[in-house]
Amino acid sequence: QEQAAKAHTEVEEIQATMSPLVTTLRERQALQRRIGELEEPHRSVLTRILFDEADVATVAVEMGVEETQVQEFYEQGIDMLLNGED
Repeated sequence: QEQAAKAHTEVEEIQATMSPLVTTLRERQALQRRIGELEEPHRSVLTRILFDEADVATVAVEMGVEETQVQEFYEQGIDMLLNGED
């Protein structure tokens, strides 16, 4: 019984550690879904910056636009997500 109690405690410790990770993963998946619902170019800009960790300059070169335009798309996309717009 002592071994079972120890194993149970270890499982609880693992679950406590994993819980924030699972929550973070679920939040990330939910965010990816929401971004996927946005129209271009907002979808691509947010995906590249938030998930691919590309910087604004790189995204601007890839899209063939100015960095200020990428920044505008990013800010507009964030606003759309926060306000529940597609």
